[in-house]
Amino acid sequence: MEKLSDQFISHAKASRVHGIFLLADLDAFAGSLSKNVLEFLIENDLCRQAVEDLYTLTKPVNGVPGRRVSSANTTDVVLYRSHLQGEIVTLHGMEDLYRLGFMSQMPVQPAYWTNGVGEVINVFGRSVKISSVPKEWLANHSEPEGKLLRALVILNREPTSVELVEALKRLRVSPEDYKQKLDWLCQQECLPSEVRRAIQTAQDEKLT
Repeated sequence: MEKLSDQFISHAKASRVHGIFLLADLDAFAGSLSKNVLEFLIENDLCRQAVEDLYTLTKPVNGVPGRRVSSANTTDVVLYRSHLQGEIVTLHGMEDLYRLGFMSQMPVQPAYWTNGVGEVINVFGRSVKISSVPKEWLANHSEPEGKLLRALVILNREPTSVELVEALKRLRVSPEDYKQKLDWLCQQECLPSEVRRAIQTAQDEKLT
C-alpha cells in the first residue's frame, strides 16, 4: 500500500494544481484499492480533506521535524472548487481594498464573491462564506482592472488620485497600460458616478 500511495502522490504533484485532488482522481488511479490508499494517506498525514470530496496533499515544514501542512490554502481550494463547478469565484472586495491600499486593516478571515449561488462551506474545518454578487462586479475578474473594480465598488467614498495611482502600481500596471485600465473603469456603470469622476481625474496623473 505504501508503494501505491507514493505513486499516487507523485502523480498528484505532477498533474494537480496545489496537490488538490478529487476522490474520483484516486478511484481512477487506484481502482478497487482507492479506499485503502486514502486511509493510508490520511493515517500518515500525507493528505487532508479540504471540503466535501476534495483533498489536498501535505508537505513538510522546514525546520520542524514531523510537522506537515496542506499544500493548498483555503483560497486555492475555493477557487479550484469553483473551477470544477464552472462558476466565477473571487476574493471578497474587502480583501482587494486591503491589498490595494485603500484600507490598513486586513480582513480577519477570507471571504469570497461568486456569480453563482451564495453559500457557506466548510474548508479545513472552518466556515467560509461565499456571497452572490451582481455579475458586473466580477467583470474582468482575473485582470488588474477587475481587482480594482471589486475594491472600488464597495469603497463607499470617493478615491483620491494618489490612491488610484498607488493601487495600479501595486497591480503592476505598466505606464503604457495605465490610461487604458482607467478608461475601462470609467465605463463600468456599477461604480457610483463620483467614483468614475475621480477615475477621470486620475487619468491626468503620471504612473512612474
